[in-house]
Amino acid sequence: MYTYNPFGEDPAEMSFKSAGDRIGRRIKKIREDNYQDITQAMLGDLVGLNANRVQQYENGARTPKYDLIKSFARALGVSPMALIDPDIDTYIGLMYAFFEMEEEYGLRLKEIDGQIYLYFDEGSSTSSSRQVNRNLRIWLEEQKATISRIENASCEAEADILKVDYRMWKRSFPEGVASKSSKELRKAYIDKQIKELQEKRRQLDEEE
Repeated sequence: MYTYNPFGEDPAEMSFKSAGDRIGRRIKKIREDNYQDITQAMLGDLVGLNANRVQQYENGARTPKYDLIKSFARALGVSPMALIDPDIDTYIGLMYAFFEMEEEYGLRLKEIDGQIYLYFDEGSSTSSSRQVNRNLRIWLEEQKATISRIENASCEAEADILKVDYRMWKRSFPEGVASKSSKELRKAYIDKQIKELQEKRRQLDEEE
């Protein structure tokens, strides 16, 4: 099973350190897309900065605080949500996550029998869509295997153990997929949990 991690470092740490880069990239893209042809100097005038400081924010050398993000958003005529990392705990944040996935990963929508489906178009100009689909297939395989194990579980308590295991698999991605030792440790732990559960059930049956 293949997991893509081109940076060779902790994805969470990488994401934390690159927050300024992502905000800066969005500011620059929106400024350049803007129909008013806003230059860095013009944007700086609108938010009270010089062009050099705007450039530093756009290239990720500096990370703007939220008040400045709001100022950039007002100057560019967009919502602050368009500049920050999407917060999928809200419906609007989730929409902005979809919008960004459309531009960065080739997310597409289609409607079949009144149901809306999302997919990543590998024929799009975004090469990243192929890697997203590869990871989605890894996820699909794990999801299908988990559903099968749950359907064959001997009792509800065993099914609950398998559900927790599946949630932990997602929370440890991609390390839990790439590391053989992690996978073996996870399997051994779940097998032990289920064995202990089965032993308790056996003891209860004998007492009855």
